[in-house]
Amino acid sequence: MNFFKKFYKDFICVKLSDYAAFDSDLQINKLLFFVSLGLIAACLVISYHNGVATLVLKKLIRIEAFGEENSKTLADLNLGDSRAVKTLLRHKQGAIKSIILTKEAKSLTYEEYTELEKSKKMLRGLDREEKKKKLSEINEKLSPTLDFEKDAFYIPKDKKDAAERFISDKSTTFTMGLVYSGIILISYVALALLMPTLLSWISGIISK
Repeated sequence: MNFFKKFYKDFICVKLSDYAAFDSDLQINKLLFFVSLGLIAACLVISYHNGVATLVLKKLIRIEAFGEENSKTLADLNLGDSRAVKTLLRHKQGAIKSIILTKEAKSLTYEEYTELEKSKKMLRGLDREEKKKKLSEINEKLSPTLDFEKDAFYIPKDKKDAAERFISDKSTTFTMGLVYSGIILISYVALALLMPTLLSWISGIISK
């Protein structure tokens, strides 16, 4: 406990004003701490998201759900009660957006998507309430609301290889997320320990 108190006092609470060349009360190591905390949180969230995506893809591949005719509901995949899976499918991002498709809420063609995106720009002259209503209608077409009791999901045949690559990418696993988080934490501690020496060196150069 004494070690952590000393570390907090001597390193975390380091102020720029403690050094002659600086005129600021900024506690730089505290700022770096919150930046590191944000990076760690991002690593864990992304790796968790990818872990859930991998689970869904594995199940779709195992039962060969390639194409609309072989699409499966979450109940068919034994994932009907999974909030994490529902959140993933409701807010698909990145590669998953084009790999996992929905039978009932079919994907838009490129022309349809482009037209809807253009129509967003045409809303600039409308009043706030009307703009909000129109934007909501457009977003519903771009990302239709899913009915997890009825909607069925599948992997397009031409995306099978992409799905398998996603699954085999070890850099996206939750374990690797923990590894990356550990690296960020160690890097932060090392930088925090070096910061007083670094600031003294910079202050000495500036003061000359």
